[in-house]
Amino acid sequence: VAREMSGKVAAEEQVRIANENFEDARGSLKKEIESLRTASVDLTAAKTTADEQIERLEQEVAREMSGKVAAEEQVRIANENFEDARGSLKKEIESLRTASVDLTAAKTTADEQIERLEQEVAREMSG
Repeated sequence: VAREMSGKVAAEEQVRIANENFEDARGSLKKEIESLRTASVDLTAAKTTADEQIERLEQEVAREMSGKVAAEEQVRIANENFEDARGSLKKEIESLRTASVDLTAAKTTADEQIERLEQEVAREMSG
């Protein structure tokens, strides 16, 4: 009985550790998701700012044809900045997708380990 109880305690500890590891991985993914949400808000603000800047510059071009070349350059730079920000968000999205795949694999491994440990505990308890 003492050996079986010792094995049961060890198996329960392994299950607890597997659950902690899974929760840690899930917590990391939640942080990455929050980071992505923040980046999305920042990108939306940057796009709004870029759109407003483009609109102001287009009005200036209409009023001052002599400043047309300089204004177009500013619009081009604003568009480049927006595209750079969008590219960064796409990279963050890909990173999050990778993290999601990793988390799914970790959960599957944890689930399998839990199932094996539960079966082992059941065998020990029945034996």
